Amino acid sequence: MSNGKNYKYSIWGWTFLSLFLVFLDQITKLLVVKNLDLAEYKWVINGFFSIFYVRNTGVAFSMFEKLSNGPYVLAVVAVLLACAVFYVLFKISKKGYLIECFCLSLILGGALGNIIDRIRLKYVVDFLRFDFGPRYTFPIFNFADICAVVGCFLFIFLCIVKSKEIDEIWDMFTLKKTVAPVEKQEKNDEN
Repeated sequence: MSNGKNYKYSIWGWTFLSLFLVFLDQITKLLVVKNLDLAEYKWVINGFFSIFYVRNTGVAFSMFEKLSNGPYVLAVVAVLLACAVFYVLFKISKKGYLIECFCLSLILGGALGNIIDRIRLKYVVDFLRFDFGPRYTFPIFNFADICAVVGCFLFIFLCIVKSKEIDEIWDMFTLKKTVAPVEKQEKNDEN
């Protein structure tokens, strides 16, 4: 557990980490847009990995890109989810859950990086492409996607490995902490 002084620095530290990841994401996208035309690519590892500039109006793997109001709906949903992640990050940083805060900072940084694109451009700049032989190309993604996915997988891993801590975090957002004292009081009244 951290005291108030440490908490003050930790929430700012986690926020800084998220904003730094957003900065890296936006810089990489800017470099791609400035140096490549749409649908142009440059091989980094011939036949396997390339920088391939595309515009994604959908979500992960271009899902929902055909919706007429898709960019607006996705932006609103993404902003709401980012606010929820920041709220959880804010709450658990007070309790000193370092690894969990790191995961949420990755997720928040990734979400904000793509939200900026959705609001500013109405699409997300994707550019990292992996080809696995002539028949399969992994869906093209960006640095923000890496942050969000790594953060999610680490958090899922923590749910499995550190289930006690995750239960404590979950209890912070449920009514369990207010129900337990009431039950104790009822038992005392019976005696």
